[in-house]
Amino acid sequence: MISRRAQFSNVIVFRTLDPKRVEQFMQYLIQDKNTNAIYVFFIWRGLYKVEVSAGKAVYAPITADMLGTTQPVRELGQALDFMDGIFRREKNVVFIMHGLFQRNELLISAVRSFTFDMELYEKGHTVIIFTESPEVLFDDETLKYLIVQSVPKSTKEERETLLRQIAQSLQLKYENGIADITAGLNLHEV
Repeated sequence: MISRRAQFSNVIVFRTLDPKRVEQFMQYLIQDKNTNAIYVFFIWRGLYKVEVSAGKAVYAPITADMLGTTQPVRELGQALDFMDGIFRREKNVVFIMHGLFQRNELLISAVRSFTFDMELYEKGHTVIIFTESPEVLFDDETLKYLIVQSVPKSTKEERETLLRQIAQSLQLKYENGIADITAGLNLHEV
């Protein structure tokens, strides 16, 4: 988020698909006093507004009135269009997309628009994309205007903490050195 404020780009790409990293980032945003609203688009599941209950993220589906029935916004195009409207009306909104895995011309067009939109920048909006392969989603021309950050799979301390929690919940003894054995795994894989 510091890079977003320091550079002129409204779009940050985190090079990871680890859902634990998304959870960690969500906890950061929940505590960030500069963030007024958080929306998340999950591939297949659709668009959600994140609400906070007891310090934890609760996902409320966004719905659209279609042919007289209320349906969840599940298509990427619908979600991008909805968010464009939110960006025009509100301030300090974070929009997260997770699970995108293939190139989509609509996504590229929207991201290019979001990247260069001075109104979004001035209103403090940020678009976050979690993906393992940004090169698959975006062409080189688009990528050069995005903030792309590689995320470590996991640190020894993170693995150790997680493995201790798992061992405790299963009432097993934690074995020293197991965190070393799991080096190279992301937190979800651990």
